[in-house]
Amino acid sequence: MPDIPKQARVFKPKTTDERGYDSDWKRLRIFKLATHPACQAMIKCHGMVATEVHHKKPIAQFPHLRLVFENLLSVCDPCHQAIEKGEVPGV
Repeated sequence: MPDIPKQARVFKPKTTDERGYDSDWKRLRIFKLATHPACQAMIKCHGMVATEVHHKKPIAQFPHLRLVFENLLSVCDPCHQAIEKGEVPGV
């Protein structure tokens, strides 16, 4: 196994801003939750208060849709967890 420099072995995770969750995102998130305060997914709930905003198309694959209002869902925590775990296809 080749020697790997110590600097190359250190994993440095991206910051929140680097992942696309900057001040523009924070403002849009607040607006989305104010506009749609109930869970829009209703997978694990019956319209609980939304506390999360989910990107229908992920930022990693579709960075240009990061701040597109129509790409967002207001969701409660249980529904968001189900979506992130892949329990709901197509969301």
